[in-house]
Amino acid sequence: MVATKMYLGVDPGGRYRVVAESLIVRSLMRGFWLDELLAGAEDWVRQQAQQTLERWVKAGLPYQFEGGQRVFDPTEVGNFGLWADIQGIDNLFRTQAMVKFRRMVDRSVRPAFWTEEPSAQDTVRFEVCIKREFDLADRPGAARLRLPCPYADETQGDISVEVLEPDPARVRLVQEPGRLEVHSLPGPERIQAVEVRIGFTSRCRRVKVDPAGLEPWDRTSAEYQLYTRPSDGWFRATEPVCRLARSLAAGARNAWEVIRAFWGHFFDKMMLLMVHHDELDHADILGSLIRRGWADCYLASALLVAMCRAEGIPARLIGGYFLYDTLVDEHYWVEVLLPPFGWLPLDLTSWLLTRGEREPVLWSERYLGQIDHRMKVQCFPRTVIGPLGGRSSTAWVRTAVLDGTWTELVYTDLSGRLLYRDRLLVRRTSA
Repeated sequence: MVATKMYLGVDPGGRYRVVAESLIVRSLMRGFWLDELLAGAEDWVRQQAQQTLERWVKAGLPYQFEGGQRVFDPTEVGNFGLWADIQGIDNLFRTQAMVKFRRMVDRSVRPAFWTEEPSAQDTVRFEVCIKREFDLADRPGAARLRLPCPYADETQGDISVEVLEPDPARVRLVQEPGRLEVHSLPGPERIQAVEVRIGFTSRCRRVKVDPAGLEPWDRTSAEYQLYTRPSDGWFRATEPVCRLARSLAAGARNAWEVIRAFWGHFFDKMMLLMVHHDELDHADILGSLIRRGWADCYLASALLVAMCRAEGIPARLIGGYFLYDTLVDEHYWVEVLLPPFGWLPLDLTSWLLTRGEREPVLWSERYLGQIDHRMKVQCFPRTVIGPLGGRSSTAWVRTAVLDGTWTELVYTDLSGRLLYRDRLLVRRTSA
C-alpha cells in the first residue's frame, strides 16, 4: 500500500501528546534496537533513538510543549515511523524493525517448520512471568484484580499457575479459563500488585489448505451459529462491512478464496499499526475503520472476523501474547473454521513483515492459516478476561520499554495517572 500524504491514523488536535520525550526514546530503543539492548549497548542505542526522534521531528512528526519539555503521542510516533518508511523519507522501519521481526519469526519454531509439506508441528514448553500493578486509589475497598492465564485447547495445555504475590494465604484466588482473579484485601496501598508464574505447553501446527478438500459446515450446530452471528459485543457486521465483504468475495469459488480476498484487502487498502480507539465512530466502529484506513491488531482482527461472518464463514477473535525469545507482548488475531482442517489462525501481523506489500509472498502470507507459538488467553465471546479491577479510561496511552530482560507495558490516562502496568518475562523450558 502507498500513502499519498501524511495521515497518521489519528484525529487532529494532539490531546494524546502527553508522553515525555525520555519515555518515547526508551520506546524507540525497544522497538528498533532490541537485540542491541539485550547485548548491553544501551548508551549507543539511546543515542540512535534520540537521533531518530530528532530526524522525525524535522520531517514533520508532531509534538507539543508541556512545562518546557517536549511531549509526544506514542501512536503518532509509531505510525510516523511506518509512514515515513513507506514514503521513502526514512527507512528505519524496513531496515531495523521489519528485518529483526523476521528473524524472530524464523527462529521461533524449529527450522523446517515453515517449509515442510504438507504439514508440520512444533511443541515447546514455556514459562511466563507476569507482574501486574493496579492503581486502586479510586477503589478503597476490596477489589477483584484480574490477570491473563492460558486456557486449554488443541494448541496449548499442561497449564500451571503459581501465585508469587500477594501471599496466596491472605487472598481468595479464582482461576478460570483465560484468567486468574485475585480478591484483594482492603488497605491503604494505592498500588497493588499481583505476580504469577505460568507454565504451559504450546503446540503449533502448519496445515496446507487444499481448497478441493474443503467440506461443508454443519450450519445447524451451535458452534457454527455462535461464530457466524453478525454481532459480538461491541463489533457488528454493519452494512459497510457486509458491502465490502460481498464485493471482495464476488467471484470466489470457495471459502479459502474468500478468505484470501479479505486478506489481500488489508494489504491493498489499509495501514496496520496503532489507532486511538475513542476516536472511532462508536455507532459503527468497523465501518469507521474502513473509512479511515488505519487499524491496530485488535480492530483489524475484529474487522476480519466480521467480514468472514458476513459471508457465512465461522470466525472468532483471539487475544493473547507473542512468545518470542526476545519479545513478549499483547496481541490479537483470528481463527476461522474450515472443515476438515479445523480452526486455522489468520494473523495480520504478516502485514508488518512486508510493510503492507504483497511480495514476497513468503512473508505476506506467513500467518495465513498458520502461526508460531503464542499464549492464548481470550477466545471471544466465551473466554474473556473482562474488567481488570483497577482504574479504567476510554482514552489512554501505552508505552512499551525494556527494563533489563523484562518487558514493561504501561497504560495511563491522558492526565498521566496509571491504569495498570505489566512486567513480563518469557523463557522456553523445553523444545
